[in-house]
Amino acid sequence: MSRMGPAFERSKLGGLIFLFGLFLALFPPGGLMGPEAAASESLRATLSWAIPGALGLFIAASGAPIYYVSNLPRLILGWILSLYSLSVMIVEWNPNTGMLATTVSSAAGVLVTVLIYLYSIRLTESMGQGDGVTKPLEDDEIEHVSKILLANLDEGGLQ
Repeated sequence: MSRMGPAFERSKLGGLIFLFGLFLALFPPGGLMGPEAAASESLRATLSWAIPGALGLFIAASGAPIYYVSNLPRLILGWILSLYSLSVMIVEWNPNTGMLATTVSSAAGVLVTVLIYLYSIRLTESMGQGDGVTKPLEDDEIEHVSKILLANLDEGGLQ
């Protein structure tokens, strides 16, 4: 996401543009209309629990046992942040019964779509038989590839 432009001339400005856009969404310059103001307020309310939650999950995952060795302080801190995030989310959650059915059906649709997508990937990968082991290059092919590589390395100034 933070890389923009053709593959050989990428710019690192993508991340800065994303942060600038996020900053404008969180702290708009003023004069927003009803729906935009509601979206900005909703984003701010969501980030109040989403940032500690994501940070807590990351810290807990980094402190989780690897080869039966865990980092207990990290694990505890991660779970504390995650539980704090969960408590803030529950306190701020104001369910609208009119939108509850729409939300549940939308979430079910997304879940079904993801499951179908994952199943199709699994099915597609299981169908491929593969070509087996490829034959080694012949002498003239090795010479040809070597010439190409040496010419490209020489042009790039790597020699």
